[in-house]
This record gives sequence, structure tokens and C-alpha cells, in this order.
Amino acid sequence: MNDSLSNQPHQDLLYSVIEASPAGMLIVDEEGKILLANRAAGEQFGFAPEELLNRSIETLVPESHRHSHASLRARYMSQPHSRAMAEGRNLFARRKDGSEFPVDVSLHPIEFQRRQMVLANILDATDRRRAEQEREQRQAMERLVMMGQLAGGVAHEIRTPLCVIRNDAYFLRTMADRLGAEGMECVDEINEAVSKAERIVSELLDFTRDPRSQPDEVGVRTLVEGAIRSAGIPSSVMVERSQLNDRLRVRADAEQMERVLINLLQNAAQAAGDRALIVIDSWTRDDVVVIEVTDNGPGIDPHQLERVFEPLFTTKPKGIGLGLAVSRQYSERNGGTLTAHFRAGAGACFRITLPLARE
Repeated sequence: MNDSLSNQPHQDLLYSVIEASPAGMLIVDEEGKILLANRAAGEQFGFAPEELLNRSIETLVPESHRHSHASLRARYMSQPHSRAMAEGRNLFARRKDGSEFPVDVSLHPIEFQRRQMVLANILDATDRRRAEQEREQRQAMERLVMMGQLAGGVAHEIRTPLCVIRNDAYFLRTMADRLGAEGMECVDEINEAVSKAERIVSELLDFTRDPRSQPDEVGVRTLVEGAIRSAGIPSSVMVERSQLNDRLRVRADAEQMERVLINLLQNAAQAAGDRALIVIDSWTRDDVVVIEVTDNGPGIDPHQLERVFEPLFTTKPKGIGLGLAVSRQYSERNGGTLTAHFRAGAGACFRITLPLARE
């Protein structure tokens, strides 16, 4: 192995041990410069081992974390000790081609010829995290089976008192002059709470039952405008329709796909806040129509683009994490797809594809 430590005495055994390791191993100095890299590290990162020498360790860190990594490295070097790096958090590394992959890293300080160094032991965590995700999905499905046994009956039972509450709230609105402003505020809060409860009940029923789709030809603009009217978006949120062709039609169950759009619109409005901008666009691609919903909110972690569709997974402080799972089910039942896309610094982006209706 050719490296910048090769002229130091008593290195043969060290080289042999490091080179034989199936884990990627790097020795880094106080300034973050790579002094030694074994063959496994080169294979992990897509470099020849000698290409890694004298590079900054930040070269192997995703661009979004490089600045913070430099300060964390400096803090570690002030009090070096053996430990797992970023315990309890998922770490990612960057290959030569710019792609990222999950890693597990442990750090071990080394003092050599009065120089402080660190040995980084790096394992590709792709298989481990995939196994963890599969286990979590199995556990989630087990919970869903239990939920499904209760949800249908419970949801139907809950709907009855919700209807009573809704009707009573409507009756109270007819007494506005007697209730006064504070009383009417309470009525509005009751209606808002009922709407949230009805939405949760609908999501439970939608996920636990398997309603058949009844596809028919429907205009994209019709679907979008219907969803906007029904989504209850606050007036402070701006919705921009871009490239909505009046004659563009899809073959789909209008009610189900409108529900999908309502969910995406409501999620966008909640994520982006009062000054939200939601943009709805559409275009054709081969034999499908693409409908895109984007917002100017904080966006989605690129490593959670698929997880957002998992049942019971949610990043919201409130919610049960079924809305996007149900939306994907509906999209697939209608011969289409629903995907999430990362846009750096530009909010969340969801794309629906549906079969193009042929004249």
C-alpha cells in the first residue's frame, strides 16, 4: 500500500491488519487529511486507495453536511476517545461519483510519533438498514392488522356521534345573535375538530377496506378544481394552476383521485404555513398524464422519500400517518403512481401519474 505513512518504522504489521480488514479503514490527522486508506475503503467510496491520500475527510461527507462535519471533527479532536460516530442517528457518506450510501462509523484515537490521529472504521450499512426497515414494516403491518380488526366497526360507530355534533353545531349557528362573537368562535372550533375527526375516520376506513375503482374519463382541470374547493385551504395560502390544459383527460375514478389531490393540497398547506404557495402543474408523457403538486415549505428529507408512504409513518405532530399511504393505494388502483421528489431548498414535490384517456 502506498501512502504518506509508508516511510514510518514498524508499519508492516499495521498495514497488513488494515489491508486485510473487510471494513473500510481510514487514518486521518488533526486537520482532517487522510493519511492512509485500505482497499475496502477505496471500494466503498469508488476510489483507488492511493486516490484518497491527502484528501480532506470532508470529501467523503455529503455536501449538505460538510460545514457542520468540519466543526464536529474539530470538537472531537479536542477530546478524542473511542466511540461510535453519531450514535442513534443515520449517517451517510459520499462516493466519488457523488452518490450517497448509509454507513456506520466508529472512531478510535491514535497517537503516533507525537501526532494525534484518528482511525475511522467504516461499514456499509445498506443491508443493515434495509433489514431494519423491513422489520419496522412487518411490525407496522402487524399493528395495522390489529387496527384493521377494530377500525371498521369503530369508525362506523364514531361517525354517528360526529354527525350529531355536526348537526348540533349547525343548529347553534342559527342562534348567532344569542351566542355572540365568543360563542360563534366556539362553534367554529367544534366544526374544525369534527372535520379533523371525520378525516381520520375516512383514512382508517379507506386503508382497511378495499373499495373498487370505477375508472371513467375525467378532465384534469375538473379533478384539480374539485380538490381545491373541497380541501378547505386557508385564504392566506396561494394556489397557482400552471399548465392545466382544459382538454387534457385521464381515465380514473374521479372521487378517489380527487381524494388524493385533497390530501396533497392539505399536506402542502400545513407544511408551508400561512404564506404557503402551492403550484399544480400537469403534462403528458408517453401514455400517461403527470400531475405535480409542489409547495414552498421545508421539503422532505431525501432519505425519507419512500418512508412518507409507509402506513403510520408521519413527521407531523398531529396525524396518524395514513393519508399518503391511502393516496398511493388509490393512485395504484387507478393504474397510476404517486411519488415524492427532493428539490433542494424548494419545498416538497409530489407527482401523480394516471393513464391518458384516448379519444
